[in-house]
Amino acid sequence: MGRTRNVHGGVSHFAQVVGDLLIADGMIVSPRGWANEVCGCVRNAWRDIWIQRHYTEL
Repeated sequence: MGRTRNVHGGVSHFAQVVGDLLIADGMIVSPRGWANEVCGCVRNAWRDIWIQRHYTEL
């Protein structure tokens, strides 16, 4: 499970990555849909979304 962040207007918005799904505010969203919801208009969602990955040591 990972976490994503989108900063807009000085406010951080977070979503969770669970398996292949992106979940924001309890709803399954696409990266573009989530970025559009947060920012209003996005040309390329991957320029606005930051991904935090969790790594575990074996």
